[in-house]
Amino acid sequence: MQPKKNSQSDLTKNSSLYFAIGLCAVLFISWQAIEWRTYDKTGYGYQALNVDDDDDELVPITEQIKTPPPPPPPPAPEIIEIVEDEEEVEETIIESTETTQEEIIEEVEVLEEDFDVDVPFAIIEDVPLFPGCERVPKSERRKCFQEKIQRHIARNFRYPEIAQEMGIQGRVYVQFVIDKDGTITGIRTRGPDKNLEKEANRIIGCKLPNMTPGKQRGRPVRVPFSIPITATTLLIIGLVLLYVLNPKTAMFGAISVFLYTCAYTPLKTRTPLSVFVGAIPGAIPFMLGWVSASGSFGIEPGILFMIQFFWQFPHFWAIGWLMHSDYSRAGINMLPTGKPDRATALQIILYTLWTIVISIFPVFGFSGTLQLSIAAAIAVGIVGLVLLWYGFGVYRNQDEQAARKLMIVSIVYITSIQWIYVLDKFI
Repeated sequence: MQPKKNSQSDLTKNSSLYFAIGLCAVLFISWQAIEWRTYDKTGYGYQALNVDDDDDELVPITEQIKTPPPPPPPPAPEIIEIVEDEEEVEETIIESTETTQEEIIEEVEVLEEDFDVDVPFAIIEDVPLFPGCERVPKSERRKCFQEKIQRHIARNFRYPEIAQEMGIQGRVYVQFVIDKDGTITGIRTRGPDKNLEKEANRIIGCKLPNMTPGKQRGRPVRVPFSIPITATTLLIIGLVLLYVLNPKTAMFGAISVFLYTCAYTPLKTRTPLSVFVGAIPGAIPFMLGWVSASGSFGIEPGILFMIQFFWQFPHFWAIGWLMHSDYSRAGINMLPTGKPDRATALQIILYTLWTIVISIFPVFGFSGTLQLSIAAAIAVGIVGLVLLWYGFGVYRNQDEQAARKLMIVSIVYITSIQWIYVLDKFI
């Protein structure tokens, strides 16, 4: 039996073209079927509209009320009668209030009322003088007072043995009042343990010397002052544990603590560059895990450090934008330009771009053993674009609501990329 079809003919020739034409035709017919509309022709037409049946507007007939004219004035009398004025009028003599050079003026002593008010330490005109700050210029006395009292606490604080045995640490908040005579009164403490509160009460109430009272408008006033006392046990234990892992981890931990307490904290009230300084100790913990596991510092922990370093700028500037009024009252300037404006928002976008670039850098294979797959890099890029979108939101709106959204999204971003980096090693 011979085949009826030609063996040389190609049945699949131009099949893709015919398929595309058929698909377009089906889509066109479906679109026309969906867009098909019909209208009811039995409705009102132009012939049903009769403009001659408009009702005439009835204008009410009103009657104007005529007001009667006023009565004529009474006629003047024809004869004017003159009456004699026999009543005596006493003249009042107004004495002059001006004085002469010979007149003696009596001095009247004005007694000033003694107002028993409390003037906060932050706004008082003349701050209380801690012993040793008398010769310091007036502009530096506030700083001298704080330094002296910090030194006094560090020299006299003794960590309670029972708190050490129980492993209790934390921060004790102390508030006291420098009275009008320079004595310390009204001591109040609040902390994680009664023994720590008792020790804080001892070094403030018994060890703190009498001071020269603060003055407001030249008069001694009561000055309330508060200061936190931080127990250093947790810090020492933490550094010891890091040293047990390896010395490099303890070294980076000590550098982080030193920069945060001795550099970042004092600079917050002086310059916006404190955010740059604080980003260094803030980024060190992000890489400590790698250093503690490997015992070395190389390109891998450096990449982790840079991710956390650049991320902190949009995050903390969003917080500074949101809390700008509170920071201003405290004398702290967190924004790069000093105010929430378009230039600050532009820098937020710039550092957000750097954060995204550093986050996907391991995909190119130049970061040692810290590698990132293409799928993970795409996921990091998508999360980064979301962060960038909210950064542009701050640039467009320039309000606190946009800054709050950026702050929340930045936390989601840094958490998400950590999960992506970890899961990429197991998938």
